[in-house]
Amino acid sequence: MYEGKIIKFYREKYKLTQEQLGKDICSITHISKIECNQTTFATEIIALLCKRLGINMEIEKKNFYV
Repeated sequence: MYEGKIIKFYREKYKLTQEQLGKDICSITHISKIECNQTTFATEIIALLCKRLGINMEIEKKNFYV
């Protein structure tokens, strides 16, 4: 649920475009829909995006709730 907000936060923090983040992973449209919580997504896609951003989604989700 909060994955998109977390992805967007770190993408903007690292000054990446949606195109740069999604390169060889998924389309710009899919990144946009993930960030806006407008689509379902495969956990593999989130894992690849997190790897590119250098974050651990489980830790980030726990921190998000605090």
